[in-house]
Amino acid sequence: MTKKKTTTRKKTSTRRTKADKIRIAIKIFDLYGSGDFTLESCCQEHGITSRTLHNWSDVISEISKAFKKAKEENSKANKENVREKAVDGLKRLITGFFVEEEDIEEFKDKNGNLISTKTRKKKKYIQPQTAAVIFALKNVDPVNWNDDKFADDQGEEQVFKIGGQVVKF
Repeated sequence: MTKKKTTTRKKTSTRRTKADKIRIAIKIFDLYGSGDFTLESCCQEHGITSRTLHNWSDVISEISKAFKKAKEENSKANKENVREKAVDGLKRLITGFFVEEEDIEEFKDKNGNLISTKTRKKKKYIQPQTAAVIFALKNVDPVNWNDDKFADDQGEEQVFKIGGQVVKF
C-alpha cells in the first residue's frame, strides 16, 4: 500500500479581516461600476482574483449587496456608452463625413532598390447613407414617413436637426 503525499498550501498573503475585504471590494466595485473596466482588471488592480471576490461575496452580505449594485451600474454605463456611439454613428451616416486617405508612391532605381517615397494625403467625403436617413426620418417623424397607408396626417410640426441644417415637417 502506498502512502498519499499531503501537500500544504503555501500562504502568499496575510490574513485579511472582514473589514479589509469589504474595503477592498468597495474600491473594486467603484471602478467596475463606472463601466470603463472589467471585473477581472479591477480585481487585479487590487491584488486579488475575481474568484476571490466571488468567494467573499458568497460569505459577506455587505459585499454581495455592493456587488449586485456594481453589476447594475456597470450594465447601465455600458448601455449608455453603446447608445452614445450608436447615435454618433447614425449622425455621421445621416450628415456625411470626411476621412483622410494616405497614398504612398515608391520610387525605385533600375535594380528595384527603393530610392524614396512620396506620401500624399487626401480628404475624401463620405456621402450620407440613404438607409440611415430613412431610418432616422421614420423614427423621428413617423406620421409623415411611416410606410403605413393609414397613418394620421394631423401630427404636430416636428423639427429635425441634420448637422447645422434644421428641417421642419
